[in-house]
Amino acid sequence: MSTFKTKLNPIIPIGRSLFSLVLILFLVLSFGFMADTYQKEGFESAIGSSLLILFFGMLFYMFFSALFRNTKSYIIQDECIIVNDYFGFKSGKIDKSDVMGFSTSHVHYNFSREPQIIIYIKDGTKFQLTRFEYFNFKEIKPALRKRHYRYFGFEPYVWKWFNSRSFQFD
Repeated sequence: MSTFKTKLNPIIPIGRSLFSLVLILFLVLSFGFMADTYQKEGFESAIGSSLLILFFGMLFYMFFSALFRNTKSYIIQDECIIVNDYFGFKSGKIDKSDVMGFSTSHVHYNFSREPQIIIYIKDGTKFQLTRFEYFNFKEIKPALRKRHYRYFGFEPYVWKWFNSRSFQFD
């Protein structure tokens, strides 16, 4: 049995965790500032604080959801893929017959464009593996191809909504 194990970069989940904690602190401080401003100066003056809360809330959602969604390692075998979810404290096995295939893409982060591999499961689940999250990212695509998982090709990143994207091979 031929196996390949991804090597999760631990700096990314640690950084996302710490940044999420900092954002929670900013959210609490912003709520306090808004309440104080509203009490002293009225509703119109508190609107700016509300926008600050919305901004920190969106940032917190992005980092916290990425922390839970992307902190996984994968063991790719000839007959299945084993998914170890570190924050869900669970491990799951996906039979090769349940894997539709995989594609490559790029995801845009501010000033950079990061390569990504998307694994499509028949139940509609998708696993998005981004280069900076794995030390051995360059070896993942060859490992999937070597084990005869279907390669759909490259798909462009199509923005769908805040913190989400459209997928070409659904």
